Amino acid sequence: MATGDQGLYQLKKKMDEIFPYDEEEMAKAEKEMADYLKTLSATEAAKKRRQNAEVTELAKLKFSKEDDDSDGGHFEGIKMNGEKNTFQKINHIDHNWVRKHFNPLFVQLCETKDNMWHEIPLGKAMNIDDGQPPSKLSTLVATKYQQGREEYCLVYSLISAIHYCGLDYSCDPIKVHAERISKMAQLGALQEICLLMRTFCPLIGKATKFNMRIKGKKVRREITIEELVSSRCAYPTLVVPLGRDGSINHAFCVVDDLIFDSTCRNALKLTTESFNWICGRQGCAGIHRAIRFQGKEGVPGVPIPKDKNFNREPRVNWHE
Repeated sequence: MATGDQGLYQLKKKMDEIFPYDEEEMAKAEKEMADYLKTLSATEAAKKRRQNAEVTELAKLKFSKEDDDSDGGHFEGIKMNGEKNTFQKINHIDHNWVRKHFNPLFVQLCETKDNMWHEIPLGKAMNIDDGQPPSKLSTLVATKYQQGREEYCLVYSLISAIHYCGLDYSCDPIKVHAERISKMAQLGALQEICLLMRTFCPLIGKATKFNMRIKGKKVRREITIEELVSSRCAYPTLVVPLGRDGSINHAFCVVDDLIFDSTCRNALKLTTESFNWICGRQGCAGIHRAIRFQGKEGVPGVPIPKDKNFNREPRVNWHE
């Protein structure tokens, strides 16, 4: 194995372990940014702040490293425009800003696997100032797994929906992988979720992917917010929404007439208004990716009993 490949292997191995949130590192990055801005003129400092604000909602990150780079390389980003469904490239993102906003292992992955685009990990933590949804959007159905300050939306929203469906025996074996998955780039995290479902919840382990390119298939399945809201499904559908601000960093799970968002104490009503609330002030532009779990599918070597099936009909939890 080449030296570079060895380094990448060790890094990916690290990403499979559990790493605590390092407040000291984040505080250090913030101080370095503040000190750096003090060295600039007022005009340059204002320009740098505007640039940093521009990249708040990145979809992808890349560390570009050329032979003639005097500074050893620089970060670039891709920002999505949810309104126009277009992309904008952001050049020369400040190193300190990247360190402040992303997990150190994800940053290290970008630097190690340079000159490649890496999707931003899924994970939207609940800040202390974040409010709960208005009562008109909430239901009486509790969200079993709430993430609090952690960035576990992908796993916790899914297992909350699974628990609601009555497959609670599958929840804890999947839950233990939440921290590891929160550090992974988005596509890798979704693939890992599919594997965990086949392993621990095989009665609905078959994944149907929407708005995603499937290898070997020319046509991809599409799904819209309107379809999810109007054609209610009795099986869990993981959703990565596209905010009008370009954000694709959150996930929740839809089942029946409910939205399980692990930043909320109770499930939300499955409505367009709830989608808009979840995505913030500018609202939701559409569905970036979605995966529905329905039908039997396990992992090789682990047979699923033929007499075991899981069938359910959509349940009504709220009325207008």
